[in-house]
Amino acid sequence: MEKDIKRFDYWFSHNYQELRNKLYGAFFNEDIFHDTYLYIRNIIKTNNVSLIDFEPFFIVCYKRNRQKNLTKENRYCKLDMSFFQSIKADEELDIEELSKPDRLAYSILSFIKKQNSAIDYRLFKLKVYDTNCSYQDLSAYTGLSPNIVYRKINSIIRTVQQEQFFRKQYSSIAII
Repeated sequence: MEKDIKRFDYWFSHNYQELRNKLYGAFFNEDIFHDTYLYIRNIIKTNNVSLIDFEPFFIVCYKRNRQKNLTKENRYCKLDMSFFQSIKADEELDIEELSKPDRLAYSILSFIKKQNSAIDYRLFKLKVYDTNCSYQDLSAYTGLSPNIVYRKINSIIRTVQQEQFFRKQYSSIAII
């Protein structure tokens, strides 16, 4: 086992540049390359596997790790400033066309807009009402820490929950 690990380490260090050149392309990632080395080394160490030719196994493992990494990265959407700029700041609604729940939402938004700064109102809308942005995205948008953004939004939510007028309106809505 120890002998196989030393043989693999020697093979990897001896063929390092050649492997990089073979795998180098549009999707080459140095971190995945080294993670693959550690993964194979761990397989040899824990499973007591003896490989004759390391190169094909290394290439297959690298491609599998690269695919896993691409899948993981594609799960998340990285928003840029154009996303936030494309959302209209103030939408004018005709209150007569709204149903009871919509009127309640409109009343709450109007209350929040009057009680808070424009930035806090915008944060609340982006997190709770419009797009359900993550605290991390809102932090990047405002330059504030995610913790501060979280506290601001929760403060607004608590204020609305404590407002007696909204409790009465909410209790009068029949939810089907």
